[in-house]
Amino acid sequence: MKKIIWLILILLAFLSCNKKEKLNVRKDVLTHKDMVKLIAEVHIIEALVEERRNTGQLKPGELKLFYDQLFAKYKINNDLFYKNINFYLERPKEFLKIYDEAITELSKKQGAAVVPR
Repeated sequence: MKKIIWLILILLAFLSCNKKEKLNVRKDVLTHKDMVKLIAEVHIIEALVEERRNTGQLKPGELKLFYDQLFAKYKINNDLFYKNINFYLERPKEFLKIYDEAITELSKKQGAAVVPR
C-alpha cells in the first residue's frame, strides 16, 4: 500500500512539474499572434511620432488619431489595450516571446524598406 501511495505522489509531482501553464485567454484578451502584431505596430507609431516631433511636423491630436486607428483595427480601446498589456506582463515568459517575435517582425519590415544602393 505504501508503494502505491508513493507511486501516486511521484506521478502527481512529475505531472505538475511538466505541466505547461495554459494561458487563461479570455474574450477580451488578444491572441499571441495579434499581440505580436499590435506591439510591432505600437513601435512603428511611436517611431513615426518621434520623427514628426523632432522635425516639427507632428500635428495636434495626431498621436491620438494613430492610436484610435490602431485600436479600431484590433477592436479594442485604450482600457482593453492596457488590460492586454497587464495580462501578458503577468506572464513574463509569454510576454518576452511576444516581444521577441515583434522585434523579428519589425526587423523584417525594416529590411524590406531598405532600398539597395
